[in-house]
Parts: sequence; structure tokens; C-alpha cells
Amino acid sequence: MIARKNWIWMTFLLQLFFLSEAAWSLSPADNCITFFSNNDFDNAIRCFTSRIEDIKSGKDSSGRSLSGAYIERGRAWYRKNDFDRAIADYDRALSLDPKDSWTYMRRGIAWYQKKNFDRAIADFNRGLEINPGEDLYFNRGLAWLGKKDFDRALADYDQVIKLNPRDGQAYANRGLLVWNRKKDFDQALADYNRALEIRPGEALIYNMRGNLFFEQGRFIQASEDFKASLIKNPKDRYTTIWFFLALERAGKNGRQELNDRKENVKLTEWPEPVIQFYLGKSSSAEVLRLAKKQRTNLCEAYFFLGEHFLIKGDKKKAIKMFQLCLDTGNSDLREYNAAKGELALIGVGRRQ
Repeated sequence: MIARKNWIWMTFLLQLFFLSEAAWSLSPADNCITFFSNNDFDNAIRCFTSRIEDIKSGKDSSGRSLSGAYIERGRAWYRKNDFDRAIADYDRALSLDPKDSWTYMRRGIAWYQKKNFDRAIADFNRGLEINPGEDLYFNRGLAWLGKKDFDRALADYDQVIKLNPRDGQAYANRGLLVWNRKKDFDQALADYNRALEIRPGEALIYNMRGNLFFEQGRFIQASEDFKASLIKNPKDRYTTIWFFLALERAGKNGRQELNDRKENVKLTEWPEPVIQFYLGKSSSAEVLRLAKKQRTNLCEAYFFLGEHFLIKGDKKKAIKMFQLCLDTGNSDLREYNAAKGELALIGVGRRQ
């Protein structure tokens, strides 16, 4: 099985989805790989460039392949977030070995990072024609999500699970999909539970299930999942906020927990103003002023202020904040979808 090593936060559905990248078996005695393994990507690139030149000139007698050298340099470019150069090297590798399904997947992931989902899907499709593996389906599912083609994404995660019933990441992603697209609570919960059986203690899955419980108004269970997530990742600012909100909505002293945990989080960047506001050290006007510096932060600010007003019993102001969150149109944010959920629980539509 191809190992997955990256769990990344992206926006909305993708904010909680996993990106899969292949882990390759490489010789520890290789100097270039030593640079790469030490995250010294500049020296790795220089080393692989020299190797490419030596292979071309016939100076390299190790038997290493030219396509492999391009792939390895492409990986280094990728890790530097230089996706264009990574793609260029993968192009060269595929011109030498057009049947390498893994390189189609690597190039597809690079296209995905550039948000060129059509080209990513084309590469994943080509890789699947050569070798229909679960990671190609998994990553194609992410690309379908990028295109907001949720039915095809769901079909790909179904296929991943069919190929590997112990793929916890696929269960978690499918759970998020069936909840956000179909509002099928029972299946979503079953998928999250199965994901945690396979990957016990995984902070991100606890976070995902916590959001499911929160949107259902099951705040005690939500707080328990957010707490479990924070045990694994105590510096996560967003989970700290959601834990506070779940406790407060459950009628417990969330502010004390927030005050106790504030030393664990970095209070120099967003959503620090929200934490300060909940601790009584800032105003709603200041939160909105700082949020306006970045459009996505504004939706989050409206949502978190809406939660504050709900906790204080001011339903009218809460509704206004949730509706303003929806008015931003940032449907890729979980706070956007949570605002929709809150309005549904309250029993009002998008606008009164």
C-alpha cells in the first residue's frame, strides 16, 4: 500500500480533508536523499541536478535512471512549493517512462496544489488506467471536491474503501461529504466512528466528529471530541475556540477552559482576536476590524460573534451575524456551513 503522510487543513470541505502523497523507498546512503530527508531542499536540488547531468553525460555508473532523478528533483521542488518546476520535472520523467502511474499521481497532486483541478483529474485518470490504486482514487476525490463535484468525489471515496476497508482517512472524508452534502447524520457518524476505530486518537477525526455533533446541537458530545482533539494538538487555536463554544452551549464554564488553555495557543495571529473577545479583553468591533483584513476571516468573525450572542441569549443579533456570515459567500469554510446549521436549528432561513 502507498503510505500517506500529509494531513492538511484546507478551506471548507477541503479544510478537513486529507491530501495523499506517496512515500517512496529510497536509499539512506544516497547523499541527495540525505539532503531531502533533512529538509535541505536547496542542496537536494543541486545534488539531483548534478546527478541528472552525470547520467546524461555517462559519468554516473551507479545504474540510476534519468527518469528517477527527475522525479526526485521534482519532489524537492514540490516541497519548496515550486509546483511549476515540480511539474516540469515530472513531465521530463514521464517522457522517459510514460507508464509510471505514481508519477502521474505526483504531477496530479502538483496540479491540484495549483488549483488546476481538470489537469489534476486528467493525470489521476491516466494513472488509474495504468494501475487502479486506492491513492489515485483518493486524490482524484479531492480534485472532484475542488470542482465541487461532490457525487463523483463520494464515488471515489466509496471506491477507496472498497479497495481498502481499513483506510481511516477515506472513511473520515466520506463522513464529511455525506454530512455536508446529504445531511445523513447516521452514515456520517458511522464513518467517523469507523475512522477512529482504524486510527484511534487521530486529532483531526475527533475534530470532524465534534463539528458533526455541534451542528446537531449535541454539545456535550462535541465538547468531548474537541477535548480529545486538543489532547493530541493542544496548540490548535480553532479547536480551542470550538471547545469553548461547545462547553458554553452545553451550559458549562467554557471561559475557564479557554483561559486555562490560552497559554498553549499562539496569540499573535488570527483567530487570536476572537479568543481575546471571548475572554472579555476585546470588543466585537475590534474583531470585525481585524477580520476585514482578509475576506475569509470576516465570515469566521460573523459566525463566532453569532455564537457569542446565542450564548448571551440574544437570538436576534445571533441570527443577524449568521446571516452576514452567509452573505460573504465563503461556502468553502466550515464556519459558513455551521452558520447554516445554526439558522436551521433556530428555525429561520437565510434572510428574514
